[in-house]
Amino acid sequence: MRSFEFCLLGTVTLAFGLLLPSDSHGASADPFALTIRSTPWQSPADEQKSFHLPPGFEIQLVAAEPDINKPMNLAFDAKGRLWVSTSMEYPEPVSTNNLGRDRIMIFEDLGADGRARKVTQFAGGLNIPIGLYPFQSRNADGSTTWKAVAWSIPHIWLFEDTDGDGRSDRQETLYSNFDHTRDTHGNQASFRRGFDGWLYCTHGYNNDSHVKGRDGNEVHLNSGNTYRVRLDGSRIEHYTHGQVNPFGLAFDAFGNLFASDCHSEPLYQLLAGGYYPSFGKPHDGLGFAPKMMENKRGSTAIDGISLYADTLWPEEFRGNLFVGDVMTSRIYRDGIVEEGSTRRARGLPDLVTSDDPWFRPVDTQLGPDGALYIADFYNRIIGHYEVPFTHPGRDRSSGRIWRVVFRGTDRRNKPGDLHDLSKASVKDLVAELARPNLIRRRLASDELTDRLGKDSIAVLRKTIANPVNSFQHVHGLWVLRRLGALDESALSAAARDNDRLVRTHAMRLLAAMPEFRAPHRALAITGLADRDALVRRCAAEALGNHPEYENITLLLDLVQRVPLSDTHLLYVARQALRDQLIPEVNLRRLTSAQLDPKERAIIADLSLSVKTAAAGTFLIQQLAAANISRTNSTQTPEFLRHAARYAATNELSQLTAFASGPIPEGSGPPLFQELGRQFALFKSLDTGLQQRGWPLPESAQTWGGKLVRTFFKTYKPSREWRAFPHHSEPTETPWDTEPRVCSDGRSRQLMSSFPYGDELTGVLRSQPFEIPGRLEFWLCGHDGFPDNPPQHLNRIRLCEHPSGQVLAETFAPRDNAAHRIAWSLHEHRGKKAYVEAIDGDDSNEYAWIAFGDFQPMPPQLRPSEFTPRQTLEWMKPAAEIAVRT
Repeated sequence: MRSFEFCLLGTVTLAFGLLLPSDSHGASADPFALTIRSTPWQSPADEQKSFHLPPGFEIQLVAAEPDINKPMNLAFDAKGRLWVSTSMEYPEPVSTNNLGRDRIMIFEDLGADGRARKVTQFAGGLNIPIGLYPFQSRNADGSTTWKAVAWSIPHIWLFEDTDGDGRSDRQETLYSNFDHTRDTHGNQASFRRGFDGWLYCTHGYNNDSHVKGRDGNEVHLNSGNTYRVRLDGSRIEHYTHGQVNPFGLAFDAFGNLFASDCHSEPLYQLLAGGYYPSFGKPHDGLGFAPKMMENKRGSTAIDGISLYADTLWPEEFRGNLFVGDVMTSRIYRDGIVEEGSTRRARGLPDLVTSDDPWFRPVDTQLGPDGALYIADFYNRIIGHYEVPFTHPGRDRSSGRIWRVVFRGTDRRNKPGDLHDLSKASVKDLVAELARPNLIRRRLASDELTDRLGKDSIAVLRKTIANPVNSFQHVHGLWVLRRLGALDESALSAAARDNDRLVRTHAMRLLAAMPEFRAPHRALAITGLADRDALVRRCAAEALGNHPEYENITLLLDLVQRVPLSDTHLLYVARQALRDQLIPEVNLRRLTSAQLDPKERAIIADLSLSVKTAAAGTFLIQQLAAANISRTNSTQTPEFLRHAARYAATNELSQLTAFASGPIPEGSGPPLFQELGRQFALFKSLDTGLQQRGWPLPESAQTWGGKLVRTFFKTYKPSREWRAFPHHSEPTETPWDTEPRVCSDGRSRQLMSSFPYGDELTGVLRSQPFEIPGRLEFWLCGHDGFPDNPPQHLNRIRLCEHPSGQVLAETFAPRDNAAHRIAWSLHEHRGKKAYVEAIDGDDSNEYAWIAFGDFQPMPPQLRPSEFTPRQTLEWMKPAAEIAVRT
């Protein structure tokens, strides 16, 4: 399992008080805040009474223990049957040499109350099975076989029912070498079949997997990633990089893929090839792929995601995303707002809440009947790290499946003509492609490709020439593509269709083309100018997948035209343009091309994600250009590092000449600013060369030695403010300077604990000075959330030297604007004292203090020439440079 086991739960622990005492130490006032729930186990009937849903909705029990134990993932087959992976072993797997007690179960024949009247064990003896995808395929003799692709430690398996008794009697390994040893809640999950026939999957937190398909292509999956596989084991491909612990995937009608993640952002619209944040792991030089939402919901225990793609529920619920949260025991609901091609989540009232803290909704699935199905890992303990695996409070036998339906007076519970698609004819399946329910359309598509194959081609070609609606048109195109029978005339017509859904999928089909001929490129170029932003985005992706030099000008134009609010189109446009630069011949041609300064800047920025000598050459050229200054503190260091790592050997000497420069005399701000710039540039150059495995050239050694001598000659610690750790757990020093608006309307440069984040703590102390009769200064900052009582953790004080006795003290004013503070010190005048500022609050909001501009200003209270943070950041590289040069 994944997100419902909380990876690195610092955030959730703070938000929900997960370290509150367990049952044996007394119950919390809020039972939902306990790591170990204090309320008693309830029967399925009693739990059902605890739910709250919007008016017109009801929740039904589909299945419960002992038919299932702890449900993991849900999936539907073409018969409309519900498949469930279920475990008793979780969270501690059995030895791979032994059979586990875990199973794959099939539930069918739902009554009017939603209860499954037939239960079958498809496979047993498994070891924490999670990801699950059932399907049937055609055999060489024309018969069909039911199969399931499923994860069970240590492989992704193919289970088959060869004798037709409803139970697997054959299994084989499809994909192996997945790491499962580090973390059993970071395994393979959320298997979802795409329009293209690939099976999309999530790889969870902490594990480090290196997996090959039978064709030899290998992917490397460290912690959160998504990938896709062929059902026959022939190939595995990376889809996205990053996220911390994704658990849940859902497609919409346009082919957008949404993911839920337990610890970075709750929801993402995934972009193929994108890099997403994952506990400090770097991106690929392009920057992280954009967010879909900001609201973290107060918990990181986010689970399986579903999108309502049907017409049985009221309009306000259609197109909504539903995500389970096992800590708050509810199903969140988000609407989707379109901003060009970007989809943003808009929080809406929850779909399901519960009074029973044991309710743990680990997965959700839209059914082919238009109902929403929920896997309930019913348990008093859900934490993976906080509670020992062997804790006796873990429930290993209880589990429920719930079904949410709308019973409004003008709505049907399910379509009256719902029937078994597993034996349907080509004609009936093609008719199903026009259904409003996306799951039914996808199941029908899979039946057409996997069971009927080429027998469906003629009917499909006739259908897409005169489709019932755009749904049927789109799925018909994809089925033909999967069968290798999509002709260019049909694709060309789709690219020019009046419906944006059809045009979007035409561009996605182009992106999936293994060969990109001139007619395909012409269609993609037409798509770049489409009136719909999503069509433009998919067209850019198509060109990105098939690089040509002539595409560069087109994509440069698109990048400059994209509104900043359409973050997803901008990312894909930049990504596609970057992909044109990967063939070295294209980027080398650009070094002599007639580009204006803005276009050259865009290419240089994208070159940071291109790992070729041509990229290094272009960056060297850009560094030397008149519009790039060596004092540019944002991009210049990165340009230097990348060029040092990848540029041709004979070009490296230009980098030292560019980066080094004269150092001002004296000890004023010009010197310190120039030293700071040159230290940053030297560090970038040195880092790039180390990444390359090269030593510093003699010219760089000479430059580095000069920087070191100047630094140590100028640095006078006797005049500096000194930083100390706070008495609680020490962090990096937070102290630096920053401009702050003051209550008189002016901006002043103040010493502050804010620039590197609220959560850092520390003490900043001046050198001793003689106390004047009055001391004034400016002070701002916070002392906890504004609505809460003051904590008295962030303060500034005057202490007698050397005794440390506090002579005056003022707490942070709880304001971003600085206030004038005055201390009357006549009774202490002439004594020796020091000023001490304290940031003792390690919260991540409203937890900082800033001060400065003392009057009078003895030398000891002047801001440090090198701030404490700068001193630490420069002292280390200075020492390293001294050693290496």
